[in-house]
Amino acid sequence: MDELALKGVVPGLMAAHPEFGWEFVDTTRAFAIVIRPLADRRRYATVEVWESAEIFSYAFAGHESVDFAYETSEKEEVLQEQIEQATRALRGPTRVMLDWAGDKVARSMITHDFGGEDSHDFTMDRAVERLLWWLKGKRLRREIVRFPALPTP
Repeated sequence: MDELALKGVVPGLMAAHPEFGWEFVDTTRAFAIVIRPLADRRRYATVEVWESAEIFSYAFAGHESVDFAYETSEKEEVLQEQIEQATRALRGPTRVMLDWAGDKVARSMITHDFGGEDSHDFTMDRAVERLLWWLKGKRLRREIVRFPALPTP
């Protein structure tokens, strides 16, 4: 499944989330969509598919999560999972912890719990950024951002 075919399944995947608006946006990747809850248009997440159609990512409030799919049969499923993660983060309640090395995020963790489900934590670690900052004798700066749950429709 190439990026054009994946782009074609996005409307169907987003139809499962009527409480969100979305649009394709310009990117240096194959394609990207920005997802916004209709209840709070200030919140947004970006889901990207890279040129190879093997790398999928979503970003929310400084946190980024990346997944891979090499088999054609897995690509739509992984895209759907990235969209699900993005919408779960947008719904809240969500907490994002960012460890900054200067102006770069060296490590991030996102925790979200929607509808009373068990809490889910996902961590992205850029070990090289952390090591370089540490070798310079500097400490990471931690920032915690909280997003309350959106009102249920």
